[in-house]
Amino acid sequence: REAGGRCQPLVFGDTPERSLEALAIENAVEACVGETWSALVASWQAIHAPSEELRSTFSKIASDETRHAELARDLHAWAMDRLDADAQGRVHAAAEAAWDRLVAHLHGFDGPTSLGLPEPDQALALVGALRAAVA
Repeated sequence: REAGGRCQPLVFGDTPERSLEALAIENAVEACVGETWSALVASWQAIHAPSEELRSTFSKIASDETRHAELARDLHAWAMDRLDADAQGRVHAAAEAAWDRLVAHLHGFDGPTSLGLPEPDQALALVGALRAAVA
């Protein structure tokens, strides 16, 4: 809030029953890509944020996001062992599409550097290295 950010209210709804494949796709997109990227960005901010208070906050967030990403990878491995080759291919394609959307988003992103976010060219380099590392 001090840096101009606003928190959006949380909205919860019923979670519909879904197949293992649908769960695996959601996990691949939201967690394996999203949480992993969030962990890296928060780690970056833990080093580059302008104040010790922000660096400390982002360090805690990075640790939490890293645990989420690790859980996502474990769930991904578990689910992929139980899916047939066609379903595995759809999960993989969904994850690749999520990486592509993230890269496209970063091309036009102009975030608040006052929070220690990477510059767009740095973010693109980071996401490229991350994508290669977890592929």
